[in-house]
Amino acid sequence: MEQQQQLDLIEKLIKNNRKFSDNEDLYDDFFNETCKRSMNAIKFVNSEYAIESYLNKVVTTSILNVLKNSGRLRRTANGFVPAQE
Repeated sequence: MEQQQQLDLIEKLIKNNRKFSDNEDLYDDFFNETCKRSMNAIKFVNSEYAIESYLNKVVTTSILNVLKNSGRLRRTANGFVPAQE
């Protein structure tokens, strides 16, 4: 899979993630965090299915981290909940 295809896949996975809704203004942060966490690892994987599965996990983790760092999400005993504004 070439690099542009990987970037397109990252974009698709971010936009299809349920946490993306109502947080579209943080898209660039989600994208940058995902690229930073994934680009070195996916260079060595040949299977498109494996790349997509891996990227899906990285996208979810990246979105959660960006939301926590921006104060829009906090962790409680019951899991993550949107922060009250």
